[in-house]
Amino acid sequence: MSEMQRPSEQDLKEFGERLSQFRSTLPPAQQRILDAMYIAACKPAEEEVQGYGLVATPWGPQLAPPGVGAPVPVTTYVPRYIPTSPWTGYYTALPVTYYAP
Repeated sequence: MSEMQRPSEQDLKEFGERLSQFRSTLPPAQQRILDAMYIAACKPAEEEVQGYGLVATPWGPQLAPPGVGAPVPVTTYVPRYIPTSPWTGYYTALPVTYYAP
């Protein structure tokens, strides 16, 4: 497929003027349709398809969208009370590990 040449500024200006003249002849409902077509035509092209890949996780290989890596293990500590008798006890740090994307 050959590459299309970009229109010149003068061509775009003339086309815009003629399109504006044509739009003024339409009823309001059809003007909205023409406006929607113009907005859709001016949007930048988006990628049609994005693939998924396999990512190694602690639970085995998982499908992940592009740009998502393997989850990272994060360890935090929460206080844990350990009773030594009915009246006394002490606190210790209990490590808890979770996986953040």
